[in-house]
Amino acid sequence: MYSPYVIHIGPSCCGCGACVRQCVRDNFALAGDRRTSDSAPLDDRDGGGCAATDDRAEAKKDYVCVGCMACVKWCPTHALIITPAKPVSAYIRAR
Repeated sequence: MYSPYVIHIGPSCCGCGACVRQCVRDNFALAGDRRTSDSAPLDDRDGGGCAATDDRAEAKKDYVCVGCMACVKWCPTHALIITPAKPVSAYIRAR
């Protein structure tokens, strides 16, 4: 299926899983091995809401992003960028 938005995950991703929990379309998964226990609250790990993990968020293979920006809003390291798949002018011309 075609996604109208493209998800870019930057190198500052700390693997906290905020995007995984907040995405309404379930477009994200964590990849890697955890070094901390899941029982500790996110705010108590590493001070900034990030866990000390080897995890990294990844977009699933056939994701369909609707552009709600929930993942961007909740990312503590601002590692996510959502961009339109087509230039905005293409959407305007299609109307």
